[in-house]
Amino acid sequence: MCIIAAKPVGVAMPTEEEIRTMWENNPHGAGFMYPDQVTRKGKRSTVVRIEKGFMTLEALTHRLEALAKERDLTATALVLHFRITTHGGTCPENCHPFPLTGSVGVLRKLRTTAPVGIAHNGIIPSVSPRKGISDTMEYIASQLYPLYQALPRFYDSKPALQLVENAIQSKLAILTPDGTIRTVGKFHQHEGVLYSNDSYIPDDFSAWCGGSRFDFADISVASLPLMYLDDVPGSFAQTPDGELLESEDLALDERGRVYWYDPEMGAWEPTDFTAFSPSGAHLRFDPDLAFPDYVLTD
Repeated sequence: MCIIAAKPVGVAMPTEEEIRTMWENNPHGAGFMYPDQVTRKGKRSTVVRIEKGFMTLEALTHRLEALAKERDLTATALVLHFRITTHGGTCPENCHPFPLTGSVGVLRKLRTTAPVGIAHNGIIPSVSPRKGISDTMEYIASQLYPLYQALPRFYDSKPALQLVENAIQSKLAILTPDGTIRTVGKFHQHEGVLYSNDSYIPDDFSAWCGGSRFDFADISVASLPLMYLDDVPGSFAQTPDGELLESEDLALDERGRVYWYDPEMGAWEPTDFTAFSPSGAHLRFDPDLAFPDYVLTD
């Protein structure tokens, strides 16, 4: 379900072990953001710099080591994000953080600057993502950016942030160029760093999934390519009782089995549902629409 690690000014970076653990538990790409200065048309200004799309732990750590040589990271506010794919597929462009913008093209950039940066942990039920983009990207472009246009400092308003939390029912870290980090949803603090869940904690005997830990002795998890039903507009699933379901929380594997997303476990649970195309034929798995994700095995 992803994890955010938000490090305020004056706080040391997460340890190498914590970074490695966050990656191992959330291995579908990473990114980070921090305040930086740029010169445009002869004028110096402070912005949020976003670097994302690190698809291996080695690439991420190499860049963080280089950044540590460029600046004092303890004296720098920095927000890390490690992703588990839920919507939009596993690719560098869908990694977090994101600039606060209405442009999908800018949201997809791997290196960019912005007046405000956003990292998200969870699934946003109030949006239906366009094909190829995540629920976070859709929410930023179609809902959060209009709020920003109407109320440029919405992040300083407790009622506005409450409305955001009500809409996303999950967690955000918001970074502004002055180095201030605002959070939406429940975070907990360890050594001064704010974490959106505890998947940074090394534990050789348990695995992270959706905000809680469980023993592999009790639950078996596998990684499989899945295709979202809502990536095929008009598709649906039918229960054995004949109930028809249309939901972003349904997926299909290459064997034709339907899965339902369990937000508490942070993994996909197999069902005895049947998936159908808009024409009423059995829905066929399309590997071009598939993404790797965690499923609970029987």
